[in-house]
Amino acid sequence: MEVPYRIRMMVPADLRVIGRRALPSAWTERRTIRRHLVVPDSLRPTPRGPGSVWGVAMMRNEEDTAEHVLEHLCSQDVDALLVSDNGSTDGTRAILESVAAQFPLHIVEDRLVSYAQGAKMTILADLARRSGADWVVPFDADELWFAADRSVGGFLRTVDSDIVHARIHDVFPGPADDADETDPFMRLGRFDPEPFPVGKVAFRTNRLVNVAMGNLDVTRRGRRTDGLFIAHYPWRSFEQMAAKLRHGRRALAETTLPELMGIHWRTAGAWSDDQLRAAWDDIVAGRAVDDLSWSPIGTLEDAHPGRWTTWQDERRPEPV
Repeated sequence: MEVPYRIRMMVPADLRVIGRRALPSAWTERRTIRRHLVVPDSLRPTPRGPGSVWGVAMMRNEEDTAEHVLEHLCSQDVDALLVSDNGSTDGTRAILESVAAQFPLHIVEDRLVSYAQGAKMTILADLARRSGADWVVPFDADELWFAADRSVGGFLRTVDSDIVHARIHDVFPGPADDADETDPFMRLGRFDPEPFPVGKVAFRTNRLVNVAMGNLDVTRRGRRTDGLFIAHYPWRSFEQMAAKLRHGRRALAETTLPELMGIHWRTAGAWSDDQLRAAWDDIVAGRAVDDLSWSPIGTLEDAHPGRWTTWQDERRPEPV
């Protein structure tokens, strides 16, 4: 399959820039980030537990998805969650605290607004390692992670590799969405059967791990394998899409990251209301949008991964 131009420009270039980053500046950035993190007492130095799987994430204003994503990972046999809250002003923090009352969820407060996802996720992954994690699943608040025929945690505990690739399939809004359903994972059901050309990874912890921007890869010695899948819900409403793109552009403007890094946010985040509305209409109609990496690639199909417990490919009927 030929990779669409909008994706060639936005994703591979980001990874190449990350690979060339100078170590001195990276360490300076990490020291700054650590000074702005408030780490809970529940995170204590603990020997690594073989087979211990932790989900690790950053969140900011994700109240529409946070509860479902966290509960989904809990149902995937992970042992603990570690989430940093980057100054949420909606109900995200209350949702995190509610889940933490029922499940081992450790909430880190991130007081640094700067968009430095790779460095921040590297630090969070190391906090998980120091707290006993053997595996890290670096998830986002708009993703549901799966394995085939078993849970994510169950799959990782059987793997003899160190890095597991996760294939991404986007799920988009469509004209026939259930307007009465408030949970976007249950409401949206336009599934892109064509995987996104660049996936993500879960990995065994190591003190020398570096997580790439977007959790797209990790620098770590070891064997690699496939076996994980992600249903990704980038756009849930027109308002959410516009706000997320514009916030991403503002956050990147406050960094010293190279122009090629985050070009998807820099370009689309500058669109007018009319341009954003036209992009939204194209997405709902199942059409690709230039300069927007998360838009349809294949012919969209009706499917609801939000109702799945394990990955359902084209050979498995959707559960009733």
